[in-house]
Amino acid sequence: MKLTKGICVIPTQDFEESSIQINKGSVHYSAMNFKKLDFPFKKDAFIPKDEWRNLTEQELPLVFSQHYEYSDYIYIGKLPDDIISDIEKFNIHKLKDRNIVFERMKEKEDLLNEFNEKLNSFITKLSTDDNKLEFHRLSVIPSGRYTTSINLNMDEFEYLGMHIDHSTGFEIETASQSRNRICINIGNENRYLYIINLSLRNIKEMLSMYMDADLLNVENIGDYFFKYFPDYPVLKIRQAPYEYYIAPTDNFIHDGSTFRNTYLDITITFLGNFEYYKSI
Repeated sequence: MKLTKGICVIPTQDFEESSIQINKGSVHYSAMNFKKLDFPFKKDAFIPKDEWRNLTEQELPLVFSQHYEYSDYIYIGKLPDDIISDIEKFNIHKLKDRNIVFERMKEKEDLLNEFNEKLNSFITKLSTDDNKLEFHRLSVIPSGRYTTSINLNMDEFEYLGMHIDHSTGFEIETASQSRNRICINIGNENRYLYIINLSLRNIKEMLSMYMDADLLNVENIGDYFFKYFPDYPVLKIRQAPYEYYIAPTDNFIHDGSTFRNTYLDITITFLGNFEYYKSI
């Protein structure tokens, strides 16, 4: 199945085309034959095929664009140098014990306060509606995971596979109005964002050719998508240390990956209404 134009990536001057790769679709997690997992997968979870290549000349204009609608784009930016400098002073990048990460940050209380002040100021400048701005979490988790998203609301944790976030209540038709998010990589290695570059409305239109669209909702649209379109390509977007992405994770199917990484995956996430142009 061929890639179509949908959710676009806004290119920056320093962003390399090779930072995005493409595959031939997704498979049920059981097809990957993982040797060892710290948590089980959700029983109906789908994950990207591990067969990646660079984009062709024909695919590039389907992925990159300077024109966008709110919650229909992804932007990769880099933190300001003064914030990067503060992060490096914590000296947490080569740690493999998450408890020590928190201990080191608490030990440097003055630095932590300075870092929080600078980061909050930076994030606020990207926000178009401070009433919807929310700190989501500081996440410090083991790396080496093919997919990173875990359902933390279960009695027993489980990997979600490719999924849609639910930061606020919304329907398929209103997903484009939901909050987007900023996720910042403050770890030591590249991490990756997997995406299906189709909005929920796009997916509903595609599925309406095969089933009664009235049966679709935000809870089941992902399952039906993989039932009928498992061969739709997945994009893998590189997020280097100190880079952040702005993405409408309530409005498209996605997941993260730290596959083959060694050090802890450390990220900071905010929810809100963020606009990329304010960071250029």
